[in-house]
Amino acid sequence: MPNAGGSAGRLGDWFRDWQLPLRRFLARRHAGTSADIEDIAQEVFVRLIQYDRADLVDHPKAYLFNIAANVSAEWTVRSSRRLPHDSAWLTELVDALSPDKEVEREDRDERTRSALQALPARAREILWLPDAVGIVGNSAMPDVNCQYLTALALIKGTVSFADSHSESLMSAPQELQVRRKVRVVGDDVLMDPKAPRGAIVDVMTTDGRHVRHHTKYPPGSVGNPLSIEALTAKARDLMEPVLGSARAATLIRRLNTLEKLDDVRRLRPLMMT
Repeated sequence: MPNAGGSAGRLGDWFRDWQLPLRRFLARRHAGTSADIEDIAQEVFVRLIQYDRADLVDHPKAYLFNIAANVSAEWTVRSSRRLPHDSAWLTELVDALSPDKEVEREDRDERTRSALQALPARAREILWLPDAVGIVGNSAMPDVNCQYLTALALIKGTVSFADSHSESLMSAPQELQVRRKVRVVGDDVLMDPKAPRGAIVDVMTTDGRHVRHHTKYPPGSVGNPLSIEALTAKARDLMEPVLGSARAATLIRRLNTLEKLDDVRRLRPLMMT
């Protein structure tokens, strides 16, 4: 009879050691939303539980990632059959990542993490600074401090260029009170080379509701271009403090109809202070 206890124990070790690398692997395959990735990861381990000879697997990590690749592909097929949509977008859900190469990548990342942990605390802190959370989490610079900018948007309903750079506003009592309710958390699901500047916002309301929004491409990027109206509002916010309302409005109007301008030198007086 197979050693069920040994297999169960080994599967427990696999779950503890590789559940996070497995989710990163699925995220890099663009296997749907974070909820989909969680469901796929759980299905992978459910299938492993049904296989009672885990003790016979020579290369468990590669085996685990191969199962994940198969489950992810099956998930995509099932999605295409049950959702009313244009099937063209499904090509984005699965890419050509090799499970074997992913195992090598995860092993390399694990060696890097181990090496970092062996460094003195100060050296480790310096090396971790490029991490996104380390840069934008409670930064001393207001324009890159996510907590400050989020609190500012909640208080004022918008974020102007001047306010986003205001150190005095950053220390205002109301700002500090709201900012304490904002947390910045890293998420491996967002480690997408095709959308490196995406973000997920989770809001817990006072009545217990949970609201979530995923912005894959920030406004103004290639994947999410600004409308003329939004671009005009952004330009006005930058121009008016320098040129004044009337001149800024005239300059914006002429720039929006540049093809009708007979001489570009007519713009020069509008841009001079």
